[in-house]
Amino acid sequence: MKEKKCKICGITFIPSGPAGLYCKDCGEARRKEVARKGAQAYRIRHNLVQKPGVGKGGNQKKGKDNVCYKNGSKFYQKMRKVLLKERKCCERCGKNLLDVHYSYRCLHHRDHNRDNNAIENLELLCKRCHQLEHNCTANLPNGKV
Repeated sequence: MKEKKCKICGITFIPSGPAGLYCKDCGEARRKEVARKGAQAYRIRHNLVQKPGVGKGGNQKKGKDNVCYKNGSKFYQKMRKVLLKERKCCERCGKNLLDVHYSYRCLHHRDHNRDNNAIENLELLCKRCHQLEHNCTANLPNGKV
């Protein structure tokens, strides 16, 4: 093997393998440091992480720039939970919405304006009543819900 210079102390040494970068003493010290402080802390300290403190997914953006945003869907999910605690059932047919899957609960705007999110304008409906409200039966081949 060809002699190399240790990246930490600078002395020349004969590496035990082709990827050897450190002499025996510096290599052991480095391994102990990594084990003690954790690999992530080591990577941050040596500028190997682009954005420290940010998880694997990168920087999460706010509002419309967030990958999960679609017409304010996060707002509707939260409001559905709030209205469910207050009202507990469909405001048209009275069906109990506590025991059904969340996809069967719909948040409806009484004035059909999605920008008007006042609590008085929001109505908690079951999926069937929401489809009837928006005349979804017109798209079905036999016109039944």
